[in-house]
Amino acid sequence: MSISRNSIVTFAFQGWFFITTMLISIIVARALGPAGKGVYAFIFVVILTALDILRLNMDISSVYHIGMKKYNIGEILTIYFVLTIVLSIFTVGIYYIFSGPIHTYFLKDVDSDYLRIAIFSIPILLMNYYLSSALWGLNEIVKMNIVRVLRPLSFLIMIVFILLFMSKNILYFIMAYMVSFLLAVFCGLYFLRKHVGKISAKINVILLKSLIFYGFKGAPGQILTSILYRIGPYMVTYYLGVRSMGFYSIALYAELLWQIPYAINIALFPVLSSTEPEIKAGLTRDICRNSVFIAYCFAILLIIISKYLIKGFYGDVFSPAIIPFRILLVGTAAGSVTRVMRSYFYGIGKPEINTYVSIIVILVTPFLYMLFIKRGGLNGAAVATASVYISTAAMLTILFLKHTKSRFSDTLIVKISDFKYYRKLLGRVLGSLVKAA
Repeated sequence: MSISRNSIVTFAFQGWFFITTMLISIIVARALGPAGKGVYAFIFVVILTALDILRLNMDISSVYHIGMKKYNIGEILTIYFVLTIVLSIFTVGIYYIFSGPIHTYFLKDVDSDYLRIAIFSIPILLMNYYLSSALWGLNEIVKMNIVRVLRPLSFLIMIVFILLFMSKNILYFIMAYMVSFLLAVFCGLYFLRKHVGKISAKINVILLKSLIFYGFKGAPGQILTSILYRIGPYMVTYYLGVRSMGFYSIALYAELLWQIPYAINIALFPVLSSTEPEIKAGLTRDICRNSVFIAYCFAILLIIISKYLIKGFYGDVFSPAIIPFRILLVGTAAGSVTRVMRSYFYGIGKPEINTYVSIIVILVTPFLYMLFIKRGGLNGAAVATASVYISTAAMLTILFLKHTKSRFSDTLIVKISDFKYYRKLLGRVLGSLVKAA
């Protein structure tokens, strides 16, 4: 499929993903209240931070290698299984080293069983990432999106069941979360079966070395990026407590704006991995300026209606999340550049550029949070987070412009010809819907 068609397919699935994710958020928030929602959100911030570190950029590396069409999918899948086992064992050991400080400084009055059980979701989540990346690399966009949507949909069903027939216990929600990812893993394996053939227990050492070499070039950047984007919840929980984290977790739904560049990125990266160099910069420019334009259109709309959305869906008790949500929308819209730019540098085989940018930004990030949280509390945390998004996007854009000798206006300012393309694209979509009906 073409980039535009793949993007449309992903946008459609992202619509379902957005709806189910928001329903889960609303139900959990209303069931647990601000403090309970804060505990629930922080536990999964810890899990997702660990997951981002453990991935070692292998998902992006495997997409790159699959796009080169030099290796058998079965060989890659064997490596996935081995990595999942080894890294999961390593994680459990590390957890027991750092669980004490985590509970002492962040979850003082919270049952330690929550995090202890949640940590065992790591192998399931890790395998899900690997299988999704394999589908992505194979350009099986529809199947990849089915796996992506299945998880929150099954999670939503289980949450409703828990609330109807069981108690409002965070532990039950954590277990439902794990089961939803397990279902996604089985679905991913089912979709990959025709591409795999025979799975050998023997590891392709050359492939493993190549995957690790490429992945490690970008792994520091991935890890640092994870820290950059996750440090906010840690700072809020440490300085302001889990109740404030409950409010902040609602404000962070501003990041759903990134589903726009995500949808385009899903279609773009496999193409960049196999496209001639002279075409890559042009594709990135076109996609970047349109991602920014669409993101800001949605951001402005959400800023206008944010008060009614949060109070209407979450209740007046979550009204402290309104202003942070608006601040984060501004930063998130600007940050829509980041994912597209990172894909470009990954696609041309220079993931280390992303690492350099992350290193520079992370040097000042803790000081930003300490300064703004102490002065502005929850709103200050949102300003610090937005500053991280904007500065990262600005640096990557400058490097892209310098590397490709592109003009600023061609990269970030929407053109009249883009609107003509929107009209044609909308016509094709509506035509497809009419034919389907």
